[in-house]
Amino acid sequence: MFKSNKPKELISEDKTEDKISQDFITHNMPAPHLFSGQTFSNGAVAKTDKAILISGAEKHHKVGILIIIGGLILIGVLFYFGYAYFVKPLLAPKETAPVTNVVSDETPATSTPQVTENILPTESIATETPVISTSTSETASSSETIFPEETQVVTSTVAVSTVDSDADGLTDAEEKIIGTDPNKADTDGDGYLDIAELKSGYDPLVPSGKITDASKMLSYKIDTKTTVIYPAAWEITRSDINSTVIFADSDKAFIQVTYQDNPGKIAPNVWYNQQFSGLNPGETVSGDTWQGIYSQDGLAVYVFNKDFSKIYSFSCSPLTSDNSSVSLFHLMIKTLIIK
Repeated sequence: MFKSNKPKELISEDKTEDKISQDFITHNMPAPHLFSGQTFSNGAVAKTDKAILISGAEKHHKVGILIIIGGLILIGVLFYFGYAYFVKPLLAPKETAPVTNVVSDETPATSTPQVTENILPTESIATETPVISTSTSETASSSETIFPEETQVVTSTVAVSTVDSDADGLTDAEEKIIGTDPNKADTDGDGYLDIAELKSGYDPLVPSGKITDASKMLSYKIDTKTTVIYPAAWEITRSDINSTVIFADSDKAFIQVTYQDNPGKIAPNVWYNQQFSGLNPGETVSGDTWQGIYSQDGLAVYVFNKDFSKIYSFSCSPLTSDNSSVSLFHLMIKTLIIK
């Protein structure tokens, strides 16, 4: 009935455009196998790509968290081992090996045990002043044995007679040691008292005669300014290193003399109280150029020179019940000369 008014050429062009349009869409669509047989439009493709991107981002996020956690764990492990093996050993207190006391059967040659508790307290004089042993110890300047091992110290205080029959300043016991007459103040009759002759270096048994090697009593210089007398029969052992001189009797009684400087020039009574705190001193004694203090038992005396610059410590060790060594000890102090 109705016929198209379009010319054939126009109809032919419209068909050609539709075909071209159809072919264009067909060649630009993705291949069907890429979508597992599903049919997609342009909008569906955009959503799928976005889902894929979101899923990949989540996976990367999870992997990053796992890496961070693993790193923290590794750092913690390294820190623990570093502290346990390096820091902690440095902070730990060092252990001190226990000290084991070893007792030896042999007495060291340099040991200097105290002679007797009645002679010198351990704090007397100074640390460099030794107390000479009665065992087989040796002095620093001699290799000879002073006393045999079997020598025993008599620790009890020996009573000394003070009887002086001729009133010359020497007791009868002291005159017996010297060899003078206890009933004559001037035994040799030269006009000088026996004690005065001894102090002046003269022999009281020889008129106006000085002490010689043939005298019964000899003189000995402790140092350049100090002289004492002692029996010729006694032996002398000296140690200049220890500033010590020992006079020993044949029965092994001995008198020890030590000397040292007194830098502070401390007075005798003050020095004694400092050295022997709580111990009462004995009697005081003095000479023309010195003064001193006896210990209570009378077996030690501490002598100071005139200006208190030097201290001399005398101690007596009576190793037998014979009191002659104690008498000699007091005689030595009486006749002491310090220039």
